[in-house]
Amino acid sequence: KWAELYYRIDSNSSSLRELILDGLPPGCMSAEEASVVIEALGTNTSIKRFSMRYAQVDDEIASHIALALVENTTLTQLVLEGNSMTDVSVRNFYSVLRKSNESLRLLDASHNPMINADVAETLDQYMEQRALKRMLNLKAEKAKRAAKGLPPDESLDEDEDEEGSNPVHLNSITVVCNPSIIDGTFNPKGMVKMRGASPGSGQDMGPTLFIGRASKTSDV
Repeated sequence: KWAELYYRIDSNSSSLRELILDGLPPGCMSAEEASVVIEALGTNTSIKRFSMRYAQVDDEIASHIALALVENTTLTQLVLEGNSMTDVSVRNFYSVLRKSNESLRLLDASHNPMINADVAETLDQYMEQRALKRMLNLKAEKAKRAAKGLPPDESLDEDEDEEGSNPVHLNSITVVCNPSIIDGTFNPKGMVKMRGASPGSGQDMGPTLFIGRASKTSDV
């Protein structure tokens, strides 16, 4: 499955806009597999949103993601809620975003208990300022084009309503280990007990790869 996932990301399909790896239980993805998949994300030019909510992301995996952001120029949303990152990861992301990445507008590192509250708040404020600056720059560029009588540039509009958008409108790859995270019924307090199992089954689901639209997926 991970080899298939790597191929899908590396192929740079223009229709692929979202990658969801939410709810991966311990041992579901090795450090080597994670580094290979995330490395492919670095050179991907189509994925706009990458999510690893409650997916056992520690500082090592987060460092691979930060390195991918050095190359990536397309990703606008990165969701790492409910993981095991520390202040080290926040510093790494901050360094990359300041020096090497201009595209990312949203970085959600909430509910990472090992991140200091003040550090988390500083990161949130930085990302808000970054998103506002990007929005103002886009508006200014569109105004310049209009003043010069140039036709609209679609690339200046494609990100406008993306933040907060409904994922069902994006073509996506979803690796489902805990469906409750995807359908919104997940309870973080039960994470240790569930460990990616199907509610009520008592069994580990393992990684199931679905390809297609988030609202209408087909098993592969």
